[in-house]
Amino acid sequence: MIICVLDCLFDSSDSHDTMDNDRPSGIATISSSMTELNSSQKDLSRYTGVRYYKNIHDLIEKAQDGIYYDEEYYIELGLSVNPNYDISPTLEKLVKAIEGIEYIHILFSSGWDMYSSKIFQGPALYFNRTVELQKQLQHISNERLHFWLGNTTEVTDHKRMFPGADVQYYSVYPTRMAVKHVRADMPFYKPPGSDTVRDKTFLCLNNYEKEHRTHMVRFFKDHTDLSAEAHVSYLKPDDPTLHITVDGGKDQTEIGEWQDIVDYKIIDDCYTYVVTETHFKSELPLLWKYQQYPNILWPDGVPEHEMPEYEMPLSGWVSEKSLKSAYYQLPLIVVGYPGSLDAFKKLGFKTFPEFFDEEYDTVGNFGLRLKLIQDNIERLASMNKGELHNLYHSESVQEKLQYNKNHLISMIQEDPYMNLFRRIDIHKSIQDFLNT
Repeated sequence: MIICVLDCLFDSSDSHDTMDNDRPSGIATISSSMTELNSSQKDLSRYTGVRYYKNIHDLIEKAQDGIYYDEEYYIELGLSVNPNYDISPTLEKLVKAIEGIEYIHILFSSGWDMYSSKIFQGPALYFNRTVELQKQLQHISNERLHFWLGNTTEVTDHKRMFPGADVQYYSVYPTRMAVKHVRADMPFYKPPGSDTVRDKTFLCLNNYEKEHRTHMVRFFKDHTDLSAEAHVSYLKPDDPTLHITVDGGKDQTEIGEWQDIVDYKIIDDCYTYVVTETHFKSELPLLWKYQQYPNILWPDGVPEHEMPEYEMPLSGWVSEKSLKSAYYQLPLIVVGYPGSLDAFKKLGFKTFPEFFDEEYDTVGNFGLRLKLIQDNIERLASMNKGELHNLYHSESVQEKLQYNKNHLISMIQEDPYMNLFRRIDIHKSIQDFLNT
């Protein structure tokens, strides 16, 4: 397998970045899915399974000149956070160009914030990217299609819509976490033994302002008994009185270097992790305030005040915030959209009803779900510290914590991009880190 990264499909007008949320419609030629492995290493491509081409004609010409007949070429394309951007005639044109070249495949890679392929207008389904992709890809066999998707719901839907295609879960976050620890020269985390009594019951880390994060930080701050039981941070709240740090100040311009890392001394001092995920509501509104380019949701000439409201449903998505609980071996409660904890389970992780009543994850109402989460926290805070310590170190809990950590390690080792880089230093550094 050779991953083929194209500057554009045919000409510069169809070059699009999946991370650009204000661009013309068209399938993204830049997926950014292997950033942590491939960053600044284009000059090392001859040592990897990644090749770079100007466009599809350049790929076809060079592949035909130097073809290894047992090799398959995967054109890597991205899928955007806003699914309406990903539809244009260019994809059908690409399919026509490679239709008879069996060794050229198409890979759709979306390991970042993939929330949904569906867009609703009120209760009605208005747009479904997966259905549109199925139409545009009908003239290429499913066996030549690959979908590496960071969302369990999307994996299920694509398996159903593209039988015989390579559809698998893929997220940038597990490997990114490993890379950041390696680059920070951090040893592989190992928790202290049962002879160490931890001072705090909860860890709750927050960066950017979000309504549910503000609620949770105020909840801890307004209850002195809870504040004494928690390490809480809030780095960028709108209310400056809520600014709190637990492991020193953070330079936001360097967020990529520290957001996946927590001081091990802080981890070692807590028994559980209150995960304030990116989103709390079950639907994500699509905002158009800065939209410059017309597309299927915003026709040319329609003023902003006449635009209808559109939403994407949230399900099946897990960020690095929840995955940290597996690496740091802490039982978690997720302050996230309804089904956040279920998405964590569907990734293969274990959860901890011994600590938290998990009914909260099934409740759609914003206020009630938040109250159930806070009730859980108050109940656990009232537990005798010795009892909590024994529960954490019980055989069943320790087995699940170790299982989650091993599962996260497996996700890193099975990262579909990983073996493409086995001949360069970053691959060896990650494996050495995990093997410790």
